[in-house]
Amino acid sequence: MGEASPERSRWSRQALVIVPFLIFAVAFYLRWIKLDSISLWYDELQSVTFADRPFPLSMFSVFTYDCHPPLYYLFLSLWLTLGKSDFVVLLSSALLSGSTVVVLYYASKQALGRKHALLAASILAINPLSVFWSNFARMYSLLMLLAVLCFYANHLYLRSEQARKRLSIFVVLSELGVVYSHIAGFYFLFFIWLYFYFIANDHPNTRRRWIRLHILVGILGSAALHFPLATRGLGHMRIPGLSDILSGLSIFIKGPTLQGNPWVWIGAGLFVLVLLVLAIDKRKSSKKFCLVFLCAPFLLAILCSYLLKPMWQTQRTFAFFLPLFAIGLSMAFFAQRAKPIFSHLARGLVIAVIALMAYGTFDYAARYQKPESYTKAAQYIQENGDPGDQIVTSTIKVGWALQWYLVGHDWDANIGQQVFADWSKNCPNFGSLKCVYGSIRKFDYSVHTERFRIGTPKSKFIEPEGKNQIWTVARKKQDHDKLTQKYAPPGHKSQLKNFSGVRIGRHYKKSN
Repeated sequence: MGEASPERSRWSRQALVIVPFLIFAVAFYLRWIKLDSISLWYDELQSVTFADRPFPLSMFSVFTYDCHPPLYYLFLSLWLTLGKSDFVVLLSSALLSGSTVVVLYYASKQALGRKHALLAASILAINPLSVFWSNFARMYSLLMLLAVLCFYANHLYLRSEQARKRLSIFVVLSELGVVYSHIAGFYFLFFIWLYFYFIANDHPNTRRRWIRLHILVGILGSAALHFPLATRGLGHMRIPGLSDILSGLSIFIKGPTLQGNPWVWIGAGLFVLVLLVLAIDKRKSSKKFCLVFLCAPFLLAILCSYLLKPMWQTQRTFAFFLPLFAIGLSMAFFAQRAKPIFSHLARGLVIAVIALMAYGTFDYAARYQKPESYTKAAQYIQENGDPGDQIVTSTIKVGWALQWYLVGHDWDANIGQQVFADWSKNCPNFGSLKCVYGSIRKFDYSVHTERFRIGTPKSKFIEPEGKNQIWTVARKKQDHDKLTQKYAPPGHKSQLKNFSGVRIGRHYKKSN
């Protein structure tokens, strides 16, 4: 027996090296498997349109048409140099999401130890909401990565007495990345600062330097306050009722595709039980973590939604907190209590949470389809359209989506020269920023090709009558009904199609 001990120890050390890489492999695989079968939808086509425009027009377009700061679009603009197919575009989010699992492992290992790190990374690797956002060309995978980097940077800064300058740069860059990537960036940073302020109290030698460092972050990031202050309200934000709150909590566990009251109640119940487990943990660190990252953000969002303006949208607003929820679950699994039975119950609870996460990820991979399919809509028009047909879209952004697939990825290659020519005419001597934004907003982003003329009702060439077919395209039924009423010529026959939320009307003369 004594001779076998070193051999077991060697195998144990090898396993500790191999297991993290197996977790990373699973994480990247789950984020890879659907990339070939999905296309871009409305919000994502806004992302690639902004990113594909020449600089600085891309930034002016973001400030004019979007509520979020521009960092993600700058990143995507660089990524598009590798290719502009749907697969390449979506691959960026999949790699960011998989990298988040890797960084979370090393951050958790540094902060809590190897066993916590293995469990936290495993949880995030199979989390259905993380996998969901990894297949969208939006900023949420980047946000999760930046959230972990913020946590990691602040932890290292307070715990390490060496390389202070390099760690200061790490803290500043990671936190500025958060505030310049999403409208809720400062909201997340508030809780990062709150948590590590408590931690800084245990390190009086570094507390003052840490506070001064974050005053600098606040000053450098103050320009990003323009976005939340200028945005009166978003259509997907709401004042939450009980059902919204339960659904919001449950989505962290069951994911966005398992629908129905049973799943909502089960997911929300498990979430609340995890909070109770952390609340009765002997360790003060678990209590602080639970209060600051898993309770306070939801409570404050509810309060702000009722007193200020709606801001409840869990799978978007709270995407920052998902990696920290994985850390919280690992804390719950290894929680310390006086009676062993409580430890067994806590571990059983976490296992149940992981099982539901795994099922939610399987459900997403097996049956989820994006809500709109502009690829199918463009293909239908391409197959049935005639040269000279007019395509009227309800909004400029629907037009962007169709043009990306129907005309080509370079449909707006020359749009920079046109916009700046219009800008120089309307804003002599370069004018003010307000004049710049106004010029871009008023610009006609229509496209007139040899085959199709694509535009909105504001486009000059769109006429209610014509020899060719008129196509009407909108997302919402009421918008499409208005287009049909205005642009379907009298005596013409109409055909209606619905491609996963994209409504298309085809209006043409009746055959004699």
